[in-house]
Amino acid sequence: MDISLLRFSAAVFYCSLLLCLGACGGNDWEPGVVARVNGEPIYMRYLEAKYDFEHFEWNAKQLPQVDDLKTEYQDILLELIVQKLVQEQLKEMGAAVSDKEVKAKEERIRNDYPPGEFENILVEEYVDLNYWREQIKAGLQWERFEQKYLRPRAEVELEEIKKYYREHAKDFYIPRQVHFLLISAPEAGMVKKALKDFQKGRSSDAIRNKYEEVTLHKYSMHEDQVPSVWSAALKGLEPGNSSRVKNHKNNFYALHVIKHEKDKILEPYQAYTVIEERLMRKKERAVFMHWLKNKLKNSDIEISSRLKKEK
Repeated sequence: MDISLLRFSAAVFYCSLLLCLGACGGNDWEPGVVARVNGEPIYMRYLEAKYDFEHFEWNAKQLPQVDDLKTEYQDILLELIVQKLVQEQLKEMGAAVSDKEVKAKEERIRNDYPPGEFENILVEEYVDLNYWREQIKAGLQWERFEQKYLRPRAEVELEEIKKYYREHAKDFYIPRQVHFLLISAPEAGMVKKALKDFQKGRSSDAIRNKYEEVTLHKYSMHEDQVPSVWSAALKGLEPGNSSRVKNHKNNFYALHVIKHEKDKILEPYQAYTVIEERLMRKKERAVFMHWLKNKLKNSDIEISSRLKKEK
């Protein structure tokens, strides 16, 4: 499961509060460094690359205000700082993401494109290749951090799942559903012929091949979600029955009911994986918050005074 760091907005906000009180630096840093995490530099070019990526549709008539730009850079910097801390944690655990793994991931992505097309897309979208690779690495690091650190500390017990089901049974209610076929065509006669063939057992593909202008679509919907224009035609129809041919916006159509499903509440075993995932996410968030708080408390984080918030 891919969970973005941005989903932990509360944690990032907490991080920002601490960083506003953190140390300033920059006088003896190499050019281009805007922050350091336990001595590891974060470069301005990565802030700029991420900002450009998130603001691809730039509006030349509406220049960003200096204060707004600084705030956005601060938010981006916070995310990069968390990435550095995750990287550090994996290294301590002996589970760092290797350059070989990053390259393998890159090759898998490139293989989805025709030769040369991937590079063209990067150029067209103004995406810096080095930045893109850094993001690939950050994604792999987060996946491993979740797998190796968060999940083992966020185990969900069976009794917790049972309790959640008892307290949230209504969340697993599934309204009555209807499964039906929509047959439409420019002429009423085509619809009638296609419908007759379907009732005789001819497949949808065979009907499409026989009548080029006829379209067939199967739908499965909760009855309260069926569009009103179809709901009236379906009303009272039993499985195996069809509506009359109707006209709508210069097109003709008929509906054929395939089956109805009664409303029901999922059994505990059917809802198990959904509940487990919900509880796991909640616990992972708590584990992450605790980890981040301790990391920040025990880390040496310096930020260039150019990006600090004004007092």
